[in-house]
This record gives sequence, structure tokens and C-alpha cells, in this order.
Amino acid sequence: MPFILKTRRQVYLWKNSETLFNHTYSVTEANYIATDCLGCYYMDQDQDKLAEYYFNKTIEINPRKVSAYYNLGKNLVKMNKINEAQPFFRQYLKFVSNQPEGYNAMADIYIKQNNLHKAEKYLLSALELDEKDTDALYNLSKIYMETERYKKAKEILLRMKKKNPTDANVTYNLALTYLKSGKYNIAISLLKKISTKNPKNAETLNNLAYAYMKQKKYQNAEKYFLKAISITPKDPEIYDNLGQIFFYQGKPLKALKSFENALKITPKNTKLHASIQKNIDAVKKYMEKNYN
Repeated sequence: MPFILKTRRQVYLWKNSETLFNHTYSVTEANYIATDCLGCYYMDQDQDKLAEYYFNKTIEINPRKVSAYYNLGKNLVKMNKINEAQPFFRQYLKFVSNQPEGYNAMADIYIKQNNLHKAEKYLLSALELDEKDTDALYNLSKIYMETERYKKAKEILLRMKKKNPTDANVTYNLALTYLKSGKYNIAISLLKKISTKNPKNAETLNNLAYAYMKQKKYQNAEKYFLKAISITPKDPEIYDNLGQIFFYQGKPLKALKSFENALKITPKNTKLHASIQKNIDAVKKYMEKNYN
């Protein structure tokens, strides 16, 4: 009978991971495996403060528990404690320098800090260890796009698309690479395919409209800008772009209204606010000159 009672108690304790690991920790406080598991459990449940506590506890009990440094760093990034996360990833790399994830984590830190030069170095280090690492390739392509090295970005994205033709993010960024390098027909073709699969993505529609605008196909551009606005009516940049399209088509009243709509939802003292105000002033000046 005592054995049966004990078994029933154990079954009750093991009904879920949280109960099991907390029980283990309460019985043996120096059990770093239990604290590490609790950290992982709470991070997965988005209880980040508890996760932070238990990962720190793990490192305190066993400073050579390598995964705890990495997991704590990732958890701190989730909490937007970017600077606090960095030393834990550095410590992880001291233990594990032959795997790409530590370098990718450091690159992510520097990307968030807008230090793209250092981020690029860490991503290249990750690719030296694994030339097919998708995280490193994808983030490196984004850095190349951000720094206007479109040829390099395109080379990476084409490699990734060949490996996984259905990856929507890769296809989208490839389209942006063609768009920013002036290859509008290819960009339009890719963006249309993406839009067909996901017709409610305003960002895709906006970029598709922008590509048509660069080709001076203003009616097509207007059509897609209006679709984008119907999905995200609070995006001032789309209204600003639409205003330009109306102006190019000789519709200054519609242009003025679109610019004014953009200005209403744009924070003051920003570059965009100043740019929209400049467009409004230009349209008013044009109307005074041509309609009075």
C-alpha cells in the first residue's frame, strides 16, 4: 500500500513539465539540470523573468553548463535587453566556437544595434563553419540589401530560392533586390506571385505599386496603392505615394487630399512629415499657378 500511494503521488507530480522540474528543484536545489529545464520551460511559455532567473541559477550552480549561456542570451533578447545579452553569447562562444549558432546570435545583436559591419563579420564566421546555414545566409542578404550591395544579396537569395523555392521570405527579399536595383519587370513578376498567394499583404502591394510607379505606369500603380490602403489605412507612406501618382496623372486635387491624409497620421518632427509637407506646398503652388 505505501508503494501504491507513492506512485500515485509521483504521477500527480509528473502531470506537466513545470510541476516535475519544480519538484526536482525543491528536493535538490543544486540540480542544475532542473533549473535549466525550468528556464527552457518558462522561456517557451513567455514567462521571461522566471526564465531569466532559472538560467542565471543554472550558471551559478554549474558555470560550465554551456547551453544556459546561449539560452539566457536568447531570453534577454526576447526581453529587449540587448546589451545584457551580449556577454552571455560571448561566453557561449568561448565554449562553443565550432558551431554557427553563437555567431548568428552575436550578429543578431549587432543588427539590432544597427552595427551592420560587425554583424556581417559574425555572419561570415558562421558561414565559414556551415556554408548552408540558412539564418546566416538570410541575414547576410538583408545586410547586403541595406548597404546597397544588391548583386551580392541577389546571389545569396537565388541560392536559397533554388534550395527552397517555396520560401516566401526569400522570394520577397529577392523581389526587393530586383526592385532596388532597377529591374522592375522581374520585381513585378515576383511580387505578383507573392500577392496571389497572400492578397492581404499591404507591404507587397505597396512595393508592387512602387515598381509600376518607377515604370511610369501610373494607373497600375494607383490600383495597387489603393488596394494597400484598403488593408492598412493608417500607413502614411502609402498615402504619400498615392498622392505622387495622382499628381503625375494631372489630378492635383486628389493628390492634395492624399498628401493631407498622409500628414494627419504622420508624427511631427520626422523626416517623413517634412517631406509630405513639402509635397503639399508644391501641389498648392502648382494649383495657384495653373488654376488662378
